[in-house]
Amino acid sequence: MRLTALITGWVWRYAYLAFGTLTDVIIRAGFWLCEVYLVVLAVNGHVLVPATVAAWYVLHQVGMAAKFVRRHGLPPWHVAAHVAIDFALKNLDVVGLLTMRRQAWLTRRASHGSIKTMG
Repeated sequence: MRLTALITGWVWRYAYLAFGTLTDVIIRAGFWLCEVYLVVLAVNGHVLVPATVAAWYVLHQVGMAAKFVRRHGLPPWHVAAHVAIDFALKNLDVVGLLTMRRQAWLTRRASHGSIKTMG
């Protein structure tokens, strides 16, 4: 949806919205490209770099979640849940991007049966 907004051009009439949308697309694309690069490195036998990046990512997320858990008095398992959910949601973005053309709800047509029209 963000790419569609940028390509069709209507978002460019609102500077703040355009800036936010554009930076979001750049950040997500950068994350995906980094993941692809790390997988390519790992497949080619250079496991040290992907392992280091993965360890840094997990430790960073653990640190952020631990501060939140301490501040709000939550049980420690919330830290692991945060890391797992964050990783899953970041990768779910990739699935959404790759399958966006096949998803019926994006077309807003009632013929798919998933959207009922008033009438």
